[in-house]
Amino acid sequence: MVYRICRHVLVVGLCCFALMAEAQAPPPAIVAANNAFGFHLYAALAKADATKNIFISPVSIEYCLAMVANGAQGDTYTQMAQTLGWGDLPLAQVNAGFQTLTHNLLIADPQVQLTLADSLWLDSKSTFLPAFTDANTQYFGAELRAVSFTDPATVPAINGWVKAKTQGMIPTLISKDDVDGTTLLMLLNALYFKGAWTTPFDAKLTTDQPFTLADGTTPAVKMMQCAGNLSYYEDANLQMVRLPYGDGHLSMVVILPAAGQTLDATAQAVFTAASWTDYATKLRSLPGTLDLPRFAAHYSADLPTALQALGMTDAFTGKANFSGISTTPCYINKVKHKTALEVNEEGTKAAAVTAVGMRVGAAFHRLEAPFVMNVNHPFLLALQNEDGALLFLGQITKPESNI
Repeated sequence: MVYRICRHVLVVGLCCFALMAEAQAPPPAIVAANNAFGFHLYAALAKADATKNIFISPVSIEYCLAMVANGAQGDTYTQMAQTLGWGDLPLAQVNAGFQTLTHNLLIADPQVQLTLADSLWLDSKSTFLPAFTDANTQYFGAELRAVSFTDPATVPAINGWVKAKTQGMIPTLISKDDVDGTTLLMLLNALYFKGAWTTPFDAKLTTDQPFTLADGTTPAVKMMQCAGNLSYYEDANLQMVRLPYGDGHLSMVVILPAAGQTLDATAQAVFTAASWTDYATKLRSLPGTLDLPRFAAHYSADLPTALQALGMTDAFTGKANFSGISTTPCYINKVKHKTALEVNEEGTKAAAVTAVGMRVGAAFHRLEAPFVMNVNHPFLLALQNEDGALLFLGQITKPESNI
């Protein structure tokens, strides 16, 4: 009988934001994969709980799992690649694609703050395969830090890194209960976003207005207002508006179901790769008035069940093959995702964290008059760059106060 000593790897992906100069064309296959994965994951999470705010960062989760995938082999890698949308794309092209995407995001707009950082926290007593660490430093720019996970100073050091990279939006990520003597590795990806609207809302026009929840109650929210030419589309089922940040290379898209349409039906119609591209071509600059809540949202979820439902099964079991990480067998035992969002008259701040734990073991509608879009009931939203890469995605069923 063969016994295997269990150790675990905790992989942490953080989403933070900030921006710089001029953008290049991103790799279409990686952008398409990121978006398709985001839509599929959102659908799985919404199916589990359609009544609450859901706000995820496809980019954060993809980055985190892509770093892990550099140590996956055999069926484990195949399932991860299929789930994450890469299909048969060679890993070298996947890595190069994320490297280019990182470059594009960081230079997208000098008026938007976007920061991206990665780090690998390695058990100082363990041996890691050079191909794994080299890929993560070369393509993801990951810092390598050797630590003892039984040292009481390690958790504060990791949380300090998290807090710094997210500009304080995520002050802590892990606790002392998340690491012990069996912890082999932690991978962190941090992405922080802060963008000012190209045309800010006038704070003097913000008023208290009712917001109708799914249960029919109408709590008051701070409703912002702007008027002018906006990138807009509507049909019998929904209204859609695009609100740019800075120079317009990044934007928020807000989708409001029409009266009688459910949030779920609208999401199914819009949040697919083909539909999202189609709707983007229908947006036109039109005169109108937009009322949008000033709000905050916080979201957290454990993702293993959703990821397994999407096809990434072996990675969470004794069948996992992560032999490209270390000679010590390991499997994923947790994937946690947290986000924070603040929207006000000036712009948007957003941050997200993804933690992956691995345990060792075996047609255009023409309007005749200026439009009116009053976002006074549950809605969908997405933050994206000009090439369509989805940074954040979700639904707001109950706006939180951000005062």
